[in-house]
Amino acid sequence: MGVAVRANEMEARRAEMVALTQALADALKALRAMSGDQLVAAFPKEMTTGLDLKEFSEILARHRDALYPETVGIDLEAAKRVERSLITGGLIKPGASMAGLHDTTIVGG
Repeated sequence: MGVAVRANEMEARRAEMVALTQALADALKALRAMSGDQLVAAFPKEMTTGLDLKEFSEILARHRDALYPETVGIDLEAAKRVERSLITGGLIKPGASMAGLHDTTIVGG
């Protein structure tokens, strides 16, 4: 989950990004309040066809906190783990850094 924008549009679209961030925060609150059945119902039918929906509902409810974060803030340590896994997998070159891609000023902006 995230909000992305071209670097040259950053300032012009800051208010839009802040609004999107607030909408994402509201959605996370809603997801954490939904029942397992409500969560299952939100999935496209193509993603649940053939599943035991009762079991899926129970799994989503049981693991809701791990699936849906409480906040929209960027977890920089998690981003660093992703960066390391991309280097290990050969998807980005060793020494590459994603540090400049994250702007933590949008949340609460």
